[in-house]
Amino acid sequence: MVKGKFYICENCGQDFLQWSGKCPACGEWNTFKEVQNFTSKTPNLVREEPVFLSLEQYKRLPLARIESLEAVDEILGGGIVPGSTIVLGGTPGVGKSTLALSIASKISEVVYVAGEESVSQIALRVQRFSSQGFSHILFTETTDVISLVKYLNKKPPKLLIVDSVQTLYNPEFPSTPGSLVQVRESALVLQRFAKKNQTAVLMIGHVTKVGEIAGPRILEHLVDVVLYLEGEKESNARLLRASKNRFGPTGEVAVFEMTEKGLHAAKDPSFIFLEGRKTSVGRTLSCMFEGQRPFLIEVEALVSKTSFSLPRRTAAGYDLGRLYTLVAVLEERCGMRLTDKDIFLNIVGGFATKDRSLDAAVCLSIMSALLEKAPPAELCVFGEVDLLAEVRKPLFYKKRIEAIKKLGFQPYLPKSLKELFKYCFG
Repeated sequence: MVKGKFYICENCGQDFLQWSGKCPACGEWNTFKEVQNFTSKTPNLVREEPVFLSLEQYKRLPLARIESLEAVDEILGGGIVPGSTIVLGGTPGVGKSTLALSIASKISEVVYVAGEESVSQIALRVQRFSSQGFSHILFTETTDVISLVKYLNKKPPKLLIVDSVQTLYNPEFPSTPGSLVQVRESALVLQRFAKKNQTAVLMIGHVTKVGEIAGPRILEHLVDVVLYLEGEKESNARLLRASKNRFGPTGEVAVFEMTEKGLHAAKDPSFIFLEGRKTSVGRTLSCMFEGQRPFLIEVEALVSKTSFSLPRRTAAGYDLGRLYTLVAVLEERCGMRLTDKDIFLNIVGGFATKDRSLDAAVCLSIMSALLEKAPPAELCVFGEVDLLAEVRKPLFYKKRIEAIKKLGFQPYLPKSLKELFKYCFG
């Protein structure tokens, strides 16, 4: 029977009886969602007895990490931790299910919950990859999380994959699958199952228009690891990064290449981003760092006469606020006239970064587009630009130089923008 209604904050997951524009718990605005309050028809009467262990006793427990794909293991800090809960998010069609199947192929004793696709549809996809390595995976279309956990408690697998968490439902809370209540309660059941049986749980999640995991924000607080798979549909490159990781660093990035046979880790990611590279006006090669890994990337700029009183500044894959700062430096310190010019900036390959070591390359691309002169083809420019138009050494600059030389390009770290422009254009 319906008792009434209450409101849940999407950001922090707190419940409230009355609507409010601002959440009293977390302070965020316009995050309240109305949900119906139901009495549970099948109350869970099973109570668990608490178990207390010291740290010395915990050390003797088998907590060896589970090895999967090498690139994924590096991001997770050495492998999947037994009993951990992981959320994998990404835009539709980016390859989340494909990556999950690739991970499952490397681990024995895997259960795959197919909530969005039928098992026959997954079988068709697996045929493209080659059926080898998938015969040990058990598939089910069950989305009742209580029935699923009750069955798996008899023989827990090493890895449980849920595709996706928005399709699960808990019959004790009779609301629509994918609602805030269902996502939260289903995730809580899976978390208890994972900790109790030392089973790693990988939940695939949808993302919102702003790129965040759909559902209550408490889902991200609840799990141990939050992974995002990024990439443009027009590009073969896919980037896997961790925004939260309780067992390792959060700055690492793995690069995969989407092929007809699935996702494959790129041995040298720079070749993917530089594929089909041609020297032209407004295009500069640079070296950036993500985590502990250097990438060679191209920066493109287009400068055109504006038709508006206020010129446009557009950046794809680069911080727009930083672009405004660099344009001001170019105007005040280098004498460039850009007040009547529209500037469009693009990081090639769909890569999004805030690495300031690209500053020098951004300025060179803008100057190249303005003068309609191409910079030297073999030159790879990097360095952070300050407000005096001087170029500073970025972190790991020696590793950047080694990576640039390894690919046959000439590294260049100028002392100032004027020196850079004089070197490239005379």
